[in-house]
Amino acid sequence: MSSIVKSFISLVLVSFGTCSLHVILAQESKIQDSTKVKGRSGYQTDLNSGIQSLMTFLMIQDDAEPSDFLRFPKLDSLSSPWFDWKKKLNEDLGLQLNISYSSTNQYGRTAPHKNEEFAGSGFLKFYSRWNLINKHKENKGVLVFGLDYRHKYSDIPPSELGFDLGYNGISALTFSDSKWILIDLNWQQTFNKGRTGIIIGRYDPNDYFDILGYVNPWTTFQNLSILLNPSIALPDLATGIGIGHQFNDQIQAKLSITDANGVGTEVKFFNDFSELYTTGELSWSPSREDRYFKNIHITAWHADSREKANIEESQGVAIGANWTFFEQFMPFVRAGWSDGNGSFYTQSYTAGFIYKPNLNKDLIGIGINWGETQDGIGQLSSELFYRFQFSQNFAVTPSVQYYKNPGLNTNLNNAFVVGLRGRVAL
Repeated sequence: MSSIVKSFISLVLVSFGTCSLHVILAQESKIQDSTKVKGRSGYQTDLNSGIQSLMTFLMIQDDAEPSDFLRFPKLDSLSSPWFDWKKKLNEDLGLQLNISYSSTNQYGRTAPHKNEEFAGSGFLKFYSRWNLINKHKENKGVLVFGLDYRHKYSDIPPSELGFDLGYNGISALTFSDSKWILIDLNWQQTFNKGRTGIIIGRYDPNDYFDILGYVNPWTTFQNLSILLNPSIALPDLATGIGIGHQFNDQIQAKLSITDANGVGTEVKFFNDFSELYTTGELSWSPSREDRYFKNIHITAWHADSREKANIEESQGVAIGANWTFFEQFMPFVRAGWSDGNGSFYTQSYTAGFIYKPNLNKDLIGIGINWGETQDGIGQLSSELFYRFQFSQNFAVTPSVQYYKNPGLNTNLNNAFVVGLRGRVAL
């Protein structure tokens, strides 16, 4: 496994070595115009640029024009002055803002012992992109700032509910009791008409690698094993540097190096780079604007041994794919294999789909994951949700999760979690 990972990351490095040649060729050929997505605040972004995060993609979705088929469109009209102000702020200063509050409550139960547990928490998120260089033009320079406040309503937060039930995993990703967390403080610069981009500073590598278009822990799935690939030693927030390049309309390569000892609740900038986390990825989409909707990729990662944390050197390879049909139906698959004790699973396989059943932006999703834990236990996770989209910026999402053969308690046969989420985005 180690040789495969190192070879793949070397391939990505070689790909970047040819970047200068592609820049020259791009100047001699006609480049397809980037798809611009405009919404209530007039936000637009190159969703197909060299470097782009999941959070930016979600911000653009939140800013989209309301549909005429939503249940309570008057809720959107009440917020029109706020979006008009954001539009002026973007036009005058190049500053884009997104604020949301999410709440989740989960009830869990095990069998045959019938242990019961309740967990609830809230999540305030602030995300901004400030275009300080080449405002509203190509080759932008953007300062990105993101801040979360995560707090629990109950004795334990939902992020710990699964462990309390004997399940080796997280039933509600991001819903913890971590209080204030600085998520993003980084500079993003694009070159070559947006085809090449770099990021430097504090960021979450999980927002940039192994991303598929269904991932949204606030309005789609909640289970970590469905949203992400648990065979990857998922890095925490850290400082580092990354680069992405769109070679043509279909192929993109990305590489990132961050501090392996980064901790979300601590803010340290380039404090210690003796132990590193490295990720490389090659992806293919039928067109650049389809990156999040139709995508096939392979990701390799390597984490140095962490002496103080007593975590051995780990590495692995993951693959993922999703495809959207008629803008309504998106099936997805993921798989991953790893060596070392840095990840939840040594191997993982996930499949599922999301589907829009009607015109008012409701969404239904089903996902199933099987993974082998570090102790060699095969654990099955599944989740079903239905998102009721009451207005463009207000949604309620009930869900149910079922676990077979929970990995932390061999005396249990199964466990389930019933959840209810709500989210307001402005």
